[in-house]
Amino acid sequence: MKKSTLIVGLVLFLGAGCGKNGSVGPSGPTGPSGPIVVQVNLQNGALPTSSYNGEFDTWLDSANTATPQNGTAYRRVKVGSTVSVTEPSGNYSRALFRFDISSIPVNATIEEARLLLTTESSTNLGSSFVTIGLHALASTLSSGCSWTSSATWVTFNGGAGWSNCDGDSSDGQKGIYDATPLSTIVFDSTFTGTSKVVEYEFPASVVEGWITGTNNGLILVSEGEFQSVAE
Repeated sequence: MKKSTLIVGLVLFLGAGCGKNGSVGPSGPTGPSGPIVVQVNLQNGALPTSSYNGEFDTWLDSANTATPQNGTAYRRVKVGSTVSVTEPSGNYSRALFRFDISSIPVNATIEEARLLLTTESSTNLGSSFVTIGLHALASTLSSGCSWTSSATWVTFNGGAGWSNCDGDSSDGQKGIYDATPLSTIVFDSTFTGTSKVVEYEFPASVVEGWITGTNNGLILVSEGEFQSVAE
């Protein structure tokens, strides 16, 4: 998947002015029938304004465990071709995304959340297919382990290891994300040689957690890691 200011985007639907319920007060005049729903689009250099630059992303390459990949023009997710990441032909990769949502009021109710991406026209799946899941970064990550665009397969900032955050020192580094995907998409041969927009819809509660707690972002992972030979 490639990176572009008009491709990677987070779409949120907010119930404007709706916070958590407080204690019941005296009856007042009849109000409107319901909250106003506002759509918020977040895309670097485009939305909500051209000055927005709060989307951060990179990808993690098991074939180059200590090399940041943020300088490439795309974000790659690959299932690999072996059952072990340490084998030379392993070639697994994952993609990280995070959005600055500090402009969203703390008392806003998130109604829907979607991540929009566009595939590269150079995508080649042949006759095989792969299921790519959208996962939340593990809630168990230690504080102070906010990843940067210099993250690699084994480090969260180009220097300190992910193992310092999640205690997972295995080659597979599965400890950095929650095991259950928030959403999945099956990519098949129809994606070969084409550029398509794909949309991951995920629970609004994830974004609400970012607003009130820690925003670790999202990660795309092949659901066939270490068990499939399809690429």
